[in-house]
Amino acid sequence: MKGQYKVNSPDLRPLWEEARQLSRKLDSFSIKHVLRHQNKEADRLANLAMDAGSKRGSATRANPYEKPPVAAPVARPAAASPDELEGVVHDGVIEIFGRDLPEGTRVKIRVVPEPR
Repeated sequence: MKGQYKVNSPDLRPLWEEARQLSRKLDSFSIKHVLRHQNKEADRLANLAMDAGSKRGSATRANPYEKPPVAAPVARPAAASPDELEGVVHDGVIEIFGRDLPEGTRVKIRVVPEPR
């Protein structure tokens, strides 16, 4: 929408053009990038749509928008110290949850696999 990237998909191009034309008619319009871990429901729906479009996994549920069964929460060990932080990697960048660190802060990373 911002023109930063080309839309090469012949299926998406007409939708992109229509969205740009409609957005120009609005009094105000803004776009905000929301990272996956901050909007899990939208990420889940986007993945379902992509799976259905690529014919992967579309037969697992009759309704692709039906929420999957909720798994029991997995207990995580308590932080080893007040300085232990959690985060995720997004596009090769580690994002720390709930805390900003000053530029130049030295960190030590321990990879913890997500439970499946």
